[in-house]
Amino acid sequence: GIDLEDPNSVQEWKLKAEEISPSIRALIVLDADLHILGFAARASAADQRSFRRLFMTRMLQDLELSTLEPDRLKHLHRSYGGSNYLISYKLVMHDDKRIYLAAHHDTGYLLREVLSAALPNERGQPTTNVVDQDNRRVFGPSLTEGGDYVVGRRFPTTLYQWRIQAAPTTAPLLKEKRHTSQLNQVALIALSLGIILVAV
Repeated sequence: GIDLEDPNSVQEWKLKAEEISPSIRALIVLDADLHILGFAARASAADQRSFRRLFMTRMLQDLELSTLEPDRLKHLHRSYGGSNYLISYKLVMHDDKRIYLAAHHDTGYLLREVLSAALPNERGQPTTNVVDQDNRRVFGPSLTEGGDYVVGRRFPTTLYQWRIQAAPTTAPLLKEKRHTSQLNQVALIALSLGIILVAV
């Protein structure tokens, strides 16, 4: 936990971060005027400066802080500069003061460690992947062979900019059968027309 009497104690989090919160890359504590009271990140000094600047100039304005209820956790999932970011944030009241806590999650870690364990990958189960808001694949195999048999659904919360997609393992075979069936139907219609013309 963060000592709200001394928000800069967030630096102590880094010592145990990998063990207690492996998905979190950075923590930020803000006052009611949105000034940084505490900041800590598991990154190089240059990456820390870069993320801090991005957070203050771009991300902060996208957080729904004016309507945030105390202790209600919200998420911002958005792409900045072509990279995906997930920020969890909440408002806490301390001595009648508003303090905002924000955590930057490593989406790569969530994909590798959380989603890969949750998505089916056994033989005979549907093939799955995850795509972003621009339909770029962020996890899993390509499903282009699935054609019309690919179905997708957006994550309802947290990673709400991403969509999980699935296709049956037999999708390429089904696609080929459908194509063959269409060719047979066209040939049958042509043959029928030919027979009618000969009869006439």
